[in-house]
Amino acid sequence: MKNSYLYRLTLLFALFSALAVFAQAPDPAGWWKFDDPADLLKPEAGFGLPLELVGTHQSVDGPAAGNGAVKIGIGSHYKMMHGIAPNGGGSFVNEFTLMFDFRVEQLNKWYTLFQTAMENNNDGDCFIDKEGNIGTGSTGYTDYAVIPNEWYRLVISVKNGTHYRYYLDGLLAFDADIQDIDGRYGLEPLLLLMADDDGDDGSIEIAEVGIWSTALTSWQVQSLGGYDHQQPLDPMQPAGRWKFDNVDNLAEGYFGKDLVLTGSELAVEGPSTQNKAVRIGPGSYYIMEPGIAPNGGGSYINEFSMQFDFKVPEIGKWHAFLQTNTSNGNDGDLFVNADGQIGVASTGYSDLKINAGEWYRLIISVRNGEFFHYFLDGKLLFEGLKQDLDGRFGLEDKVLLFADNDGEDGEIDIADVAFWGRALADTEVVKLGGYAHESKKVAGSWKFDDAGDILKAEAGLGLPLELVGSHEVIEGPAPGNGAIRIDKGSHYKLTHGIAPNVGGLLVNEYTIHADIRIPVLSGWHTLYQTTPANNNDGDCFIKSSGVIGTGDTGYSTDAILANEWYRVVISVKNGTHYQYYWDGQLVYEATVQGIDSRFALEPVLLMFGDDDGDDGSIDCAEITVWNYALNADEVAALGGFGHVVGVEGNEAGAIVTRYEMDQNYPNPFNPETSISYALVKSGHVRLEVFNMLGQKMATLIDHQQESGRHSLRLSGAGWPSGVYFYKLSANGFTQTKKMFLCK
Repeated sequence: MKNSYLYRLTLLFALFSALAVFAQAPDPAGWWKFDDPADLLKPEAGFGLPLELVGTHQSVDGPAAGNGAVKIGIGSHYKMMHGIAPNGGGSFVNEFTLMFDFRVEQLNKWYTLFQTAMENNNDGDCFIDKEGNIGTGSTGYTDYAVIPNEWYRLVISVKNGTHYRYYLDGLLAFDADIQDIDGRYGLEPLLLLMADDDGDDGSIEIAEVGIWSTALTSWQVQSLGGYDHQQPLDPMQPAGRWKFDNVDNLAEGYFGKDLVLTGSELAVEGPSTQNKAVRIGPGSYYIMEPGIAPNGGGSYINEFSMQFDFKVPEIGKWHAFLQTNTSNGNDGDLFVNADGQIGVASTGYSDLKINAGEWYRLIISVRNGEFFHYFLDGKLLFEGLKQDLDGRFGLEDKVLLFADNDGEDGEIDIADVAFWGRALADTEVVKLGGYAHESKKVAGSWKFDDAGDILKAEAGLGLPLELVGSHEVIEGPAPGNGAIRIDKGSHYKLTHGIAPNVGGLLVNEYTIHADIRIPVLSGWHTLYQTTPANNNDGDCFIKSSGVIGTGDTGYSTDAILANEWYRVVISVKNGTHYQYYWDGQLVYEATVQGIDSRFALEPVLLMFGDDDGDDGSIDCAEITVWNYALNADEVAALGGFGHVVGVEGNEAGAIVTRYEMDQNYPNPFNPETSISYALVKSGHVRLEVFNMLGQKMATLIDHQQESGRHSLRLSGAGWPSGVYFYKLSANGFTQTKKMFLCK
């Protein structure tokens, strides 16, 4: 009996010690430490199933005595049965966290950490590249590069549809591109570790692997610690930030601890589909822990800055931003008053009045005893009266957000809150930008009709273009409608004058229109480039096949014809949509891009510029830029040159006696296939593609078509292998067929 008791006590102590590292995080679903050379594949007690080895491995010294490791090389990997049920709203595991303690011997090789394809017949899904950066092409790579022969703890926190984040030694290394639910990064029951299908799995040492069934928060990841590497810190990084994007944990800390809710909250739409928000009303508030020591020469936090991205539904009520009294026993300390002015009686109120239903970025920069500055959308709103050291605006170890003691905390939407333990300078606030509050308008228009001043803008609509290289004046689409031809190595600099918008530092919402003609479909042709220095690839191409797009956004299935004029319109709202149109019709609903990403505009846009020769000769008769994203009706009203999108080999008007839709060919396909159908009468046609779950993958046709036979190409690039259904609806006729994508 005594021995049994001691055994249980020893086991309990060992389990407690093992879990100490996860004190702030939930229990993992699986955990492997490779400490026992006699059984390297076993999990820690109670956490997962043994790994299965494919190939060979060997036991090696780990980061410390008693903390062993395994070395596994090219062609060898582990199979992990993680035991996590499908989650995140899909058929696969869409929410999870992976942890790897790893070391590489040298750079100039590729190393793989995991692979989601159970048959190991695809690229791995997390690499260390030859320069030491971590990621993949789909998610992007960290700027930080690992150092050979040093141990690191990598944590990847994933919630597909919401976020995909890489952490190194407890610090956020990269907030990667969001991935699709049930896409490449949804996990099947079997996950491969250190596996790649084509040799990009160099010999790597692994000391620990962990997997969780939830996406760990930044605070939980920080509690896991690491090996004390310090990444270069962005001087603008706040001490705490809360983005309200995770609908399952709206109070999640992006940096710092999670907020603590008192009352109720509601997830609502934010400034974009990728930038969500929370709605909080009377009697509800958050408790925030700044997590910094007293400063500014007093007993409280006397120097700080705070950011609030906010929208109020109506003017006429008071709305509270913060309350320094931790018991909520006083008036709030920052308001939008009933007239729409920002401030508080102690500091004064702004003269400017905000509008209901519009997003704003408010920043306060405070140094008690010296100044209290208010900024709105990157501009100084007013200089408030300075406050006393350790007075009303000295912060304790907790601050209440959106709280007031007597009902002056009307309903407010919040998309972002950030806290700095210092007073931001005016120039820093300018860099943080905000939301544009200008009316929707044409920002610039250029028509190339005046041969004597070919670069001029239309009257009152922008600045002249600046030519880099050479061009020639040519005949345009019609008499009086001139054009230019610009060849490889030449481009225009276009200063658009649009203010940063959608909450970013750059222009994230805009529309570009160009009337273009490709003389010869040979090589690549560039429409525009967002890097003013022209030292990157262009950002919108027409390939030699005539399709339009880029690798990041995807390419249209429809192709233009050589030597014919087209009206191309690209409508962009980063975080919400990215759309290509020809002649008033939607050609391709492209992959949504991130705020301030590659596809956000700096003050200068390059038309027809590319850095490495993919800018073949192109004719242009007109360019227009808007400061907002045109909708489908607005684009349709622009018209074009009469091309019908979605039709190739079309026999419109041919005599057809019955409605029918053919089986796609080829089938199975990878990645393109053709779909043909016949219409007895003209009418509105809708052709859609769905996956096995009934989720819409694409709308191929949604407009009026003439009677006759029609066919179009479908691209499944970016879709997972599997069964899909395509459905035709026209004039009361409906038919659905099955097709197979095999990669």
